[in-house]
Amino acid sequence: MTNTLTVTGANALDPGTQATASATESVDLTTTAEMTVTKRADVNTAQVGQVVTYTYQVTNTGNITLTDISANDDKLGPVLFTSSTLRPTQAASAWLTYTIQVKDLPGPLINTAIVSSTVGAESRFLITTWVTETVSLQGGSNFDVYLPLILK
Repeated sequence: MTNTLTVTGANALDPGTQATASATESVDLTTTAEMTVTKRADVNTAQVGQVVTYTYQVTNTGNITLTDISANDDKLGPVLFTSSTLRPTQAASAWLTYTIQVKDLPGPLINTAIVSSTVGAESRFLITTWVTETVSLQGGSNFDVYLPLILK
């Protein structure tokens, strides 16, 4: 957007003439709503009974404020970030844990988080992104099975 201001007035030093001055200023009004999301497990490989901690981070990489930031992990549920509003370049984090269970075998454990936000003060637009993390599982074939021995 370009704005020009022109001022015209009577010239006090030369009555009957006018003095004119102008100033122009341009402002870029392009807005970009963007966010990056990372999700990391604290281990690459886990075993049954082991607790895996996931760290999530959302960063506003656009040039407009993001509001109502929310996330949901398909295996772990709601992800509550340290802030739900981020100005450009700001980031927020969250942490969730999961205990590996026998039902997760043979693995790998794959889960996806979907993150969304509304954009700007009027909240007229919604942006969404997702991130997936994979943890390999050990123990899928390392179980000993004991059957009762019946002698007749």
